[in-house]
Amino acid sequence: MCDLEKGRVVGGATVTAEMVPLALHPDGKHILMKSAARNQYEIEIWSMQGNKAVRERTLDPYQAEWKRSKEVQWARFANEKSLILKHANGWVTIWDFEAMQPVCHFVIDGGCTPALSADGKTLAFYRGERIGLFDVETHEVIAIQKAPRRLSWPNFSWSPSEKRLACVAFNSLLVWDVETGEIYRDFETPGLNINGMPKFSNDDFILLGNRYLIELENMIKLWDYEGAAQVQAVGGTTFFAVSPQNALGALMPTLIPHEAAKNALDAALNEPDLFIFRKGATVRLDTSGIPASHKATVEANLRSKLEAMEININPSASLIVKASVSGPKQQQMNYTRSGTYTVQVYRTLIEFMYEGKTIWQASGTNIPHFVSIGRDENLGDILREKSKQPAYRFYKSVILPKFVQKPIGDSTAGRQGGQTIGASKVVPTTSSSSRRRPTGRRRKPM
Repeated sequence: MCDLEKGRVVGGATVTAEMVPLALHPDGKHILMKSAARNQYEIEIWSMQGNKAVRERTLDPYQAEWKRSKEVQWARFANEKSLILKHANGWVTIWDFEAMQPVCHFVIDGGCTPALSADGKTLAFYRGERIGLFDVETHEVIAIQKAPRRLSWPNFSWSPSEKRLACVAFNSLLVWDVETGEIYRDFETPGLNINGMPKFSNDDFILLGNRYLIELENMIKLWDYEGAAQVQAVGGTTFFAVSPQNALGALMPTLIPHEAAKNALDAALNEPDLFIFRKGATVRLDTSGIPASHKATVEANLRSKLEAMEININPSASLIVKASVSGPKQQQMNYTRSGTYTVQVYRTLIEFMYEGKTIWQASGTNIPHFVSIGRDENLGDILREKSKQPAYRFYKSVILPKFVQKPIGDSTAGRQGGQTIGASKVVPTTSSSSRRRPTGRRRKPM
């Protein structure tokens, strides 16, 4: 047991058992453990008492009708009295920890790893192609909206300020602005294995696959922190757990990006060959996916944006800026305290395409996730009007990235070398400073 603020071990015990830890109680003494044995689904409550680990309770937190996928995959304590469990079959159960009785349950996708906000009040989840927020205290879904596409194995994470919500879904990273419900970033990272839960080192940088640091403003694959067995980010500090062969392991807190990565980022923003899209670049504008009646307006809006960024437009350019509209698709939209409405959804999309692949994209919709209703207005009338056509204003308001990295070498999955600007080997340090930053080397673009 470690006190992260003081940077010291406060307790430890050696126990022979096929059990692994799932969650730590806010009192810092009780641990939720689960069986690691095959076909054993029990969970136990242990406590640290000096140099001993004491088993206090064994629990079987399942419904009698469950025939399969009982395993608890994820657990968090929302506060001292509430425990949240997520089972492999998609059941999420909230328990009164003191009485160890269930008080609420609902179902999400079985492959989803939810995320609990730092204050323990809001749970982010995915079910049936929808992103949702669940109030742990009132046991209500407080927000739900359509995902831009079907997401495979979504893993969620909150930023330290809780203003952003990230999701890694197989090979994609999506980031939402929580206040507006709009997608802030949606892109893939070719050549990097990013499966697993994303970790925000701060609101503007996110660590994927326990090693790859992405700068979100410009979507730059910045740094490879190689060597950690596990990584966790807490309140803006990133903790690397390292366990080298024939040496003592360590839990290393650090602030990332570290100085070498910051310097590399500053230098890269002025490097002409690293980015395929930046000030002075040349693109081909493709509006063939826009209906004829709106094509001229959309093209004018995009040309204005590109010219303001000093981007050249040439019909023979290899980088294509493509605009398109899809729909309508009938869909049910649920608004908290207002009910469910049937709407016609259009999707507006802009893509940067290079050598036949999408390397950046942003999308919008005609149906708002949050609606402000005036005294004499009706939500049904507002949604009926918005259902009539796509929201072409998207192409006037969309924020284009300042930089888009050029794909490096062979960007197929499994070939990860050289995809980031720089790299560090994370190793234990004997320095007395608990926040010593890793050194690193900068990679030359290929």
